[in-house]
Amino acid sequence: EIAMSTSTSTTMAASSSAAAAVPRSWWLQQPSFSSKRISELLLVMSSEERWRAAQDVYGQEDVVTEETQEFIARKLERFEEEVDSVPEKEAYELALFTNQEYVESDDFRLMFLRADRFDERAAARRMVKYWNRKVELFGTDRAFRPIYFSLDLNQVDEVALEKGGFRLMPRLDESGRPILLSYRPYYDNRTDHTESMMRLLWCMCHAAVTNPEMGIDAQKNG
Repeated sequence: EIAMSTSTSTTMAASSSAAAAVPRSWWLQQPSFSSKRISELLLVMSSEERWRAAQDVYGQEDVVTEETQEFIARKLERFEEEVDSVPEKEAYELALFTNQEYVESDDFRLMFLRADRFDERAAARRMVKYWNRKVELFGTDRAFRPIYFSLDLNQVDEVALEKGGFRLMPRLDESGRPILLSYRPYYDNRTDHTESMMRLLWCMCHAAVTNPEMGIDAQKNG
């Protein structure tokens, strides 16, 4: 439920900053789920559940939709109809009033359609929830435009970034999906910093789907 416009250099700088705070040794530490525990969980799954889990891990479950111009135009038109039918969308309407060009751009709306495999109704509801949450995290003074690491993280947010609890890797995986690493011991878990962690995660996920070097593939492949 996210999207953020940012330059490649800004994204990479943020990733590098987080990486610098995390010792190389954390890659080698014992994972929360051991091989034995994973085997135990697999044993209680049905064969279909195991198959679907394997497909998801290797990015092979869904076939990427062929996005012809006619297909996209039709989906965007239906998406608009579904947005109109969503009740209680105050944050979205305020975003539309404040920055109509950004909110109604095809590139922006296609992110939500791709996220829901071009299910127009689900994508419309996702976008409305997106605006609700974005206003909660960034306030009305920043929510209705692209968010940038260099401009929109406050001092507390930057501390959370430097701790390295989240790391956005600079490359996609073999299935064309972004890789966002999470390391719980480096989370900033203080109660008054929870919103900072959420803003940081928001920005990283947004960067993953809008970065010029990975954005469209990331959106299509999940």
